[in-house]
Amino acid sequence: MSDEYIKSVRLSEANQRALLAEMESNVRSVDESNRSDHRAVCHLVDIPVQVTHPDGGVARFLICLRNISSGGVSFVHGGFLYPSSQVIVQMPTIWGGIESITGRVINCRLISGQNHEIGIRFDKPADRRRYLTLAGETPLDPDPDSDECNELSGRLLYVDQKFADAKLVAFHLKDSRITLETAATCEEAIEQIKSSAIDLIMLSSEVPGDGEDSAIDRIRNAGFKGPLVVVANSMDAKQYELMGAAGAFTVLTKPYSPASLIALLSNCLQDTDTSGNGPIFSVLASTPDAIELVEYYLGYVEEVAGTLRDAIEKDEYEGALQSCRTLMETGSGYGFTPVSFAAKTAVTELTASMSINESISEIQRLLGVCERIEAKGAPEPAGADEGFKAETGSEPGQNG
Repeated sequence: MSDEYIKSVRLSEANQRALLAEMESNVRSVDESNRSDHRAVCHLVDIPVQVTHPDGGVARFLICLRNISSGGVSFVHGGFLYPSSQVIVQMPTIWGGIESITGRVINCRLISGQNHEIGIRFDKPADRRRYLTLAGETPLDPDPDSDECNELSGRLLYVDQKFADAKLVAFHLKDSRITLETAATCEEAIEQIKSSAIDLIMLSSEVPGDGEDSAIDRIRNAGFKGPLVVVANSMDAKQYELMGAAGAFTVLTKPYSPASLIALLSNCLQDTDTSGNGPIFSVLASTPDAIELVEYYLGYVEEVAGTLRDAIEKDEYEGALQSCRTLMETGSGYGFTPVSFAAKTAVTELTASMSINESISEIQRLLGVCERIEAKGAPEPAGADEGFKAETGSEPGQNG
């Protein structure tokens, strides 16, 4: 298996976009106003995907994304993919990071030559607005002059050998109630972690570790369990995957806008106190077009939490770890950052101890958070399958 991503569609960027535009021109107009989920045109080239074939073989490609919904994506690929193949799509977020979304191939149709359109159904529903904001929607990326900056509070530690970036962050957050601390090395950061309550760490990707331990490893090993954001000039899909495995909450790539920074910090700091007793509401709950999505997620969390409880009762380590990872990957996307935060802590404990018994306190804390999530005034959700229907009555990504 190669770690390199192979360019799948053998066309120039301009010709790839022309192909995508031609495909859109051939789609008949369909009224989707009554659908709880609709596919949005999202033309992106050179998006990394990892494919696990039914025989177990793994390949990595750069593909042309055509559209996206909460239920799945379709993309153009320079070859055939078997239905049921597992796929990991590395989607760029509106905040400048990359998020991994898993799914399976549900259809594959020939377009021309070697090029095929691949339809993917996500394993778990996703909030499309994390990757694309349509005209007329309330963006997740807020106005930097909005009240959201004023509402930010907490203690932020910025770790970087160069202080120029920290000064810029301080300027962007001058209207917030965030206290900004700085450290030039891992050693200084660890001292501050031990001596004061740090809510969030922003760590430059250029800060060195120690031997085989990366800077993220050292900070996590020092006991910091809060959100850790890696700041990088650029980052490919493979590097992002490694950062996430080491314990990064997400990645912020430079240059970034003040609004992107504020949106990211708001997402990380939103109710990270997972020990409370009050209800936890999604930050999407006040958005009319996201209400049904939030309501759907409440049922999904209940199902995953039940699977996690069964794994605890049967002492099934892998099952417990998978359930925690599922909650970690989905919570923030649906506006429930405390779910992702608590799940990330549980995953860290499980991975380090390889034992449910030794991680039970963090797992129980996660289950407690899951019991507290609510949707404000959300109506009864539409059928779960409705979000997977395309305009032709087929699955997401299929345009036969």
